[in-house]
Amino acid sequence: MMSKYHNIRSGGYDSNLEREYGHKLDLLVKTGAVIEYLHHPPSVKLCNGTITWAIDYWVRLRDGEEVYVEVKGMPTREFRLKWKLYQWLRGYWDSDLLPVIIVQQGGKIYDSVGADLILRKKIL
Repeated sequence: MMSKYHNIRSGGYDSNLEREYGHKLDLLVKTGAVIEYLHHPPSVKLCNGTITWAIDYWVRLRDGEEVYVEVKGMPTREFRLKWKLYQWLRGYWDSDLLPVIIVQQGGKIYDSVGADLILRKKIL
């Protein structure tokens, strides 16, 4: 089945890019860089649960750090709004929210913490 952005859904993944990233995580588990991950973990609840974000992956890294990974081929308007809200909440309101790493088509990676971006590029 095709989505409005012409992503082909197959095998439980919302896009080929998301599926490819899942395969990359499988390899990282085998090498030990990633301990475990979940595809489509429980939704992240923002603003006391009034807004939910169906994130693509929850990942536990080798050092025990937990992060969310969102795979986006085409950032939608809804995604950009949730991303801005998440950054604001994490920075000013709820520092217990896990960091989010965004992976885009073409390998562009950015995250909600910034400082560890180079390290994250090597791992994820």
